[in-house]
Formats: sequence, structure tokens, C-alpha cells
Amino acid sequence: MKQTLLSQKSILKICIALLTTAIICFLSLALTKAVCSDEREHLYATFATYSGKIPYRDFFEHHHPLLWYIGSLFLYINDNTPYIWYTLRIFMVIVTLTTSFFIYKISKIQQLSTPLSIIGATIYLSLYEVKYSGLEYRPDNLMMLFFTSGLYFFLSYLKKTKPY
Repeated sequence: MKQTLLSQKSILKICIALLTTAIICFLSLALTKAVCSDEREHLYATFATYSGKIPYRDFFEHHHPLLWYIGSLFLYINDNTPYIWYTLRIFMVIVTLTTSFFIYKISKIQQLSTPLSIIGATIYLSLYEVKYSGLEYRPDNLMMLFFTSGLYFFLSYLKKTKPY
């Protein structure tokens, strides 16, 4: 039997510890990073939608309005208090972590080992762009979530179908 420095179980534990560390760092950054102008812009568009204005008719914004309609629910729940910023950030953290989960699932469909799949999700969360804008209230995060989830379901469909 070939001797290795680390067993498979210890490699898996190290990968899980790395992922946990990346998630904790991502969460702490999400709750301490200053609000940027893009987030203010999207919250204003959300408030306009919440107030009954119709996007592209009553106000112009060059993004799709799905985020504003989802955010309107959070405005309703928070009753337009300053806590809305924390609520929106936590929502974006959930969206980004779900995107990371789909990256893990795509890696598993591609028959990568569990430690490598966890490392893929960890690398995604550790990218500068994801740490910079993956926690901000912006429609790009929903776009990434829908892209990775769509790719996962497409690949799982292809895996289940048999060629002729």
C-alpha cells in the first residue's frame, strides 16, 4: 500500500476548514465594508419600485428590475429603517454562498473529488472580485447565481440523458 503524508479524511478536514475560514472572512467583510455608491443607487431604485413607480417608465435604470422587486420585500419588512443595509448585505451573502454551492455541485458533476470541489468553492469565495462586489447589493450577484444554477441543472440533465 502506498504511504501518503495525509490521509483522505485529513485532506477533507483541511479543505472544510479552509472553506469555513473563507466563509467567516466573507461574512465579516460583508458586515464591515462601507456602503458604496452602486448600492445606494440600487436601493434608491428599490425604494422607487417599492413606492409604486414602474422601472423604465417612471425612472430610468440600466439594470433589470428583479433585484428591486425582491428588495421591495425587504423594505416592507424593515419598514424603511437603517437596518435595511444589513438586511440587503445578508441577502447578497446568501446569494453568493449559494453560487459557491452550485460551483461545488458543478465540480461534483464533472467528477472531481470532494476535496477539489470544496477547494473550487473556496477559491470562488476568495477571489478579489467576489469579496469586493459579491457582498454588495447589486444585480450582478443574482446574474451569477442564475448562471451557475442554470449551468448545474443543464449539466445534470445532460448527465441523466443517454445518447442515441
